[in-house]
Amino acid sequence: RLVKAQVDAAIKSNRLKPSEAMRLLSEYERGLKGYTYLNFHNGLR
Repeated sequence: RLVKAQVDAAIKSNRLKPSEAMRLLSEYERGLKGYTYLNFHNGLR
């Protein structure tokens, strides 16, 4: 996975702390698993 490799590189170069990296990856994964389609049911047509 490209994102994981980039996060690992950021940790090794001290651009991210491991705890920040874990949170970032967790949020990224959650976003991928979430509902990603547009919803026009709120009168936004």
